[in-house]
Amino acid sequence: QEYLELAYEALIQDEITLANAYYDKALVAAPNNADALFGYAATSQKLGDTDKARDLYVQLLEKHPYHLEGLNNFLVMLSEQSPEEAIEELKLLEDKNPDFDPIPAQIGSIYAHSGKMEEAIEAMMRAVRLSPENPLYRYNLAIMLDNAGKTAEARHIYQWLVEAHQEGVEIPADISAIQERLIFLLSNKTS
Repeated sequence: QEYLELAYEALIQDEITLANAYYDKALVAAPNNADALFGYAATSQKLGDTDKARDLYVQLLEKHPYHLEGLNNFLVMLSEQSPEEAIEELKLLEDKNPDFDPIPAQIGSIYAHSGKMEEAIEAMMRAVRLSPENPLYRYNLAIMLDNAGKTAEARHIYQWLVEAHQEGVEIPADISAIQERLIFLLSNKTS
């Protein structure tokens, strides 16, 4: 605990190298500690040691698969380096944690950024099935469907988003833009 506190103080002072050294010591003292693993991985990443950071994020996610900040940092790092590799790592994590909705959502986002819309839609649908009330997943799925020319399916989700907004749910986009797109799709009744 003392090393973690020293590492945090070093981070506040923007002493990344020193914080990294303290996280290393904390990890030696407590090899399964999520804070030590995450801190050591994140500071290694900031210092440009992506190989070490990657190994540490993998360890973290194997021991603590629901560590959202670790998962997010790991995915950002991997998707910048190699989207295909990020997807493979995510699929391994998904196999171990099939009910953890952020994983298929991230897979879908990476596929979408790579222009693989069918794969993106399939992955985002898995995320929606796991967390049907999550407006971000539904919004992303609607955009993916719309971009893939599946406007009838997109219309249903846009409608859900508008109705959810009317019921007080916070929507992750400009609701007026969603309403305009919905009206356009309804007036054109495209596939």
